[in-house]
Amino acid sequence: MFRLLISDFRLLISDSPTGRKLITNHAHPMLIAIGSTRAPKVEAAREVCGVLNSRRLIDNRGELEFLERETPSGVSAMPLTHDELMEGARNRTQNLGHMLRLENIRADYYLGMEGGLLIVRENEGRHCFLQNWAYVSDGTRGAFGASGMIVLPTSIAREVVDEGRELAEVIDEFSNRRDVRSNEGTWGILTRNLISRKDAFKIALLNAFAPFYNPRAYL
Repeated sequence: MFRLLISDFRLLISDSPTGRKLITNHAHPMLIAIGSTRAPKVEAAREVCGVLNSRRLIDNRGELEFLERETPSGVSAMPLTHDELMEGARNRTQNLGHMLRLENIRADYYLGMEGGLLIVRENEGRHCFLQNWAYVSDGTRGAFGASGMIVLPTSIAREVVDEGRELAEVIDEFSNRRDVRSNEGTWGILTRNLISRKDAFKIALLNAFAPFYNPRAYL
């Protein structure tokens, strides 16, 4: 299963005349709306939906069309609780739906993703975990999903939690790189690219889609 999630997702994307990305040419493809324009989130959504669609788990039309919009989370830049992470993912989805209604666009699925920290206190110490959340909606009902978690090094956690700095800024300094979050992300830096930020969002999205591709289990 891990190999499938990390290495076996493949999509062949071509440009449509409208500027959107299509997998194939068809009159009525399924429209997937993504509440972000950042590469790891967009690529995660494309790959997960591609796999689900290829197995006919979310649609029987056989084709997908993707639309991306940057949407606000309505929470802090660096969420530090489960509540904030979940609220941020759902807000992105709901704000995306509102934005597209103003454009007279109706999607089949709306996807919102949020990354942040979970702080667990133990005895007199604490553990700061990085985690990714997703919220998927078909416009009527929605579901949450989360990735696994990875503990942050103490030096990074101190800067983010105690000093109030954004993880994106801190991880750039830590890795001596620029714009890490748009590439492998903190996940990739800490795992030596065994798991990237995109991979973490893929897990979150697969989990959030579960009530849609396995509806009998959620009756």
